[in-house]
Amino acid sequence: MNKLGLSLLVSVFSLAGMAAAAELTRADWGAPLVEVTHGGGHWTLLGKKQTVTLDEKNLALVVDAQSIMWKFPASATNELIVKTRGQEYPLRLSDAKNIVIEPYDTGYKTGVKVTLSGWPKSDLKLFLTVGLQGDDEDLVFDTVAQEGKTVLRQLDWPPALDAGDVDDTVLSNNKGNLLPRHWPKPYYPVRATDPNMGTARTNDHSIIQSHLIEDWSMSWWGFERAGAAMMVIIETPDDAAYQFDHPPGGPTVISAVLPCA
Repeated sequence: MNKLGLSLLVSVFSLAGMAAAAELTRADWGAPLVEVTHGGGHWTLLGKKQTVTLDEKNLALVVDAQSIMWKFPASATNELIVKTRGQEYPLRLSDAKNIVIEPYDTGYKTGVKVTLSGWPKSDLKLFLTVGLQGDDEDLVFDTVAQEGKTVLRQLDWPPALDAGDVDDTVLSNNKGNLLPRHWPKPYYPVRATDPNMGTARTNDHSIIQSHLIEDWSMSWWGFERAGAAMMVIIETPDDAAYQFDHPPGGPTVISAVLPCA
């Protein structure tokens, strides 16, 4: 016999209270004061603390955080890996035949929603949202996939920050690392690749190896530049991994990867 549970919340209120609530401004009930505009091929999220600009054709993003610019590059190749009829193949976000961008407002987050569909031989539909959230105007990215005969295997979005002019990348692996942009040696965020480990050293740079709990146990990283900083947090760490590369002399490339079953 199945046992069903029900949780019921009963609220008692007055019509006078409803009238008073209707007169509240967005600021009174905690909504971000963000204006969304469209023009010149760009969507702009204009907040009190920062401005975000999205290119509607190539999906490049520029964040103006009080005159400090942070840039996310345009859509590139192989951002998507999909599977249809037993075969996997890569796609590019901006190659979607149908790209619809519209204002998006949840009440606590304001921005735009990007709906993509119409790739060749694919019935996949993607929903990407970019919004400023809360009083601090945190920039938040969300992704949702609507699958049919085509299923999503991997999504690399948002793209890696253009780190060509950052001073340092802040990493949470081991006891924490500050990696200069021009560090002259290759670097991997895996403890066992430390040359001081002697025989324990390994050339295993796989995602599984780099996600050992003692190596990378916190789902964030960051950047420092010109006295300012950016922190990137994966809010659903069980649903994401990361890509990482630091060749000799840099720069460092790091971003989220959404692996799907």
